[in-house]
Amino acid sequence: MFMREWLFDYKTDFFEWSKIETVSHAQNSFWDKLFSKGDLVIKLEHGIEYPFDNINAPQKQADKILKYKTQFGLSATPDKPTTINDEKMAIIAEALSEVVKEYMDKKTSEKEDEYDDY
Repeated sequence: MFMREWLFDYKTDFFEWSKIETVSHAQNSFWDKLFSKGDLVIKLEHGIEYPFDNINAPQKQADKILKYKTQFGLSATPDKPTTINDEKMAIIAEALSEVVKEYMDKKTSEKEDEYDDY
């Protein structure tokens, strides 16, 4: 995001496409509509807003931002959340318990070998 306020005064911010929640635009008067200018607001997660005043073709710019967001597979509606069901959790727990059992058996046998050496 590049925002110029005056000739030498500007600000650059970077954020991920997935962080964009809404893009809105407004044309506040007849003159805005006539000269195809208006305001654009990009709202990110946690209520962070980036307002742009008096830009050319605000609707076209908003559409372009949303098009790129969708094009990169980052639509506003999230896909199904990935969850671990009970069956998968049981498999993970069983595998983990086997690994822990092997580790404990190995540690126990190492200690027994140390005692046998004395």
